[in-house]
This record gives sequence, C-alpha cells and structure tokens, in this order.
Amino acid sequence: MNNHSNIFALTSVMRLLVIILSVSYTSLLLASDSLSSTSNLDKEELMNAESLVSLTRGSTEFSCIDCHGKTGNSIHNIKYEKQTPRLAGQDMSYLYSQLINFKQGARFANEMEGILQYYSNQELQLIAHYFASQTLSKDPKFDVTLDTLTHSKAEDESWSKQGESLYLNGDSRRDILACQTCHGKFGEGRIIGLDKAPKLTGQHARYVRMTLENYAKGQRTTDKLFNNPMQTISRKLTPLDRRNLAAYIQGLSSPN
Repeated sequence: MNNHSNIFALTSVMRLLVIILSVSYTSLLLASDSLSSTSNLDKEELMNAESLVSLTRGSTEFSCIDCHGKTGNSIHNIKYEKQTPRLAGQDMSYLYSQLINFKQGARFANEMEGILQYYSNQELQLIAHYFASQTLSKDPKFDVTLDTLTHSKAEDESWSKQGESLYLNGDSRRDILACQTCHGKFGEGRIIGLDKAPKLTGQHARYVRMTLENYAKGQRTTDKLFNNPMQTISRKLTPLDRRNLAAYIQGLSSPN
C-alpha cells in the first residue's frame, strides 16, 4: 500500500469515527431549535425568512439578497473585487454552520464582518432554510469568459478538461485525493452529521479559485474537524490546478 493509499485509508477511518459520534450530536443540536435540517417552513416562518434576507439590520449596508440574489443565484460579473457565491440549493445544515462560523469569528470575510451579530441563531437557521430551499439555476447564455482572469471560451474548455481529471481522479503522485471523494461526482456534496462537504455544482469559478487560495494560505480554516484536509490539499495545488478545477466545477450540473 503506497503513501497515498495510507492517507486515504486513515482519512476514511477518521471520517467514520467522527460521523458515528457526530450524528447524535447534530440531532441534539437541531432539536434544540424549532427547525430541523429536513423540515419545511410554514407560512409564517417563510414570511419571516423572506423578511430576514430582504432587509438590513443594525449598521449593515446590504441585505442578503443584495449580494446573493433573491433566489440565491448570485450574479456572475466582474464589477466587484470578489465574486459572491451561489447559495441556492446548498445544504441547509452546511449553510447554517457557516453562518455560525461567521458570527463566532471562525470564518472571516470583509463583506460579512459584524453583520451576523445582529441575528439570533434561530434567525440564522431561517436564513439557511430560505437559501437551501431555492433552486440552483444557470443562465443558458452564461458567459464563462466574464472573469477577472481574462480568457476565451476555448481556453475555458481546455482548463475544464484538465480540471476534470484532477476532480474525478486526484493525483496520486502528489497525494491529492479526488475532489469527488467528498464532494461527489456531480458536485452534489455530502452531509453526514458534522461531516459537511458542501455542494459545489455550478459554483462560480472566481469564487472557487479564491476559496482554494484562502485554504492554501491558511486564511480559511473551517476544515479543522478532519485535520484540515482542505488546507492540506489546497497547498499541494498549483495556481494552474486551481484555475482548471474552478473551470470544471463551474460547468458541473446535476444529472437530474
């Protein structure tokens, strides 16, 4: 068994142990609130959620939908320094955990700084439910060349093809696990208890590149549960790897 196989086996065992321990914990955590990760919002809760995502609170300048869009399908543009991620159809428990991370300071972004302190945890759960219940959509006229990384459509197709191999197969020479191991073949993600590999399907390439770079630099550290797998893998990726993976992930779609 080579070193890559040893790492994969160890990671799998660690995940299994944490999953067993975390499922009960997560059930207790969600039971402490009035909502669960599988429940539907009733009419009153939906109205509250729509209000929460549409209005600002405290000293905040923008509402959730001002940046992420009313349906969670954020606009693809190069108007701003950063690309806002798509939230539509993302797993509710993952969204909720990230909102808590932002609120508690475990995750940082200038655009999110201080915003969530004005919201209770139950309100954050409503916000997570709102975006999780939205449908991920893609404009048929989506322009892959609209990017701060100037390139042509042909170049994007070439990058995506190279990214496909790394996403589906990894690179055993560099001990890089295939992205699909955790995030799924179609980017559908995997959520089991505290084991939260988010949905990646159709995520903006700019955002994916930025996220991988942040993990590589240690600026994002929300992968601590399994001994920092995203930081470890991202540090092994070259800028070209990040470019290629981002192009491929942006083009992923659900088989349904």
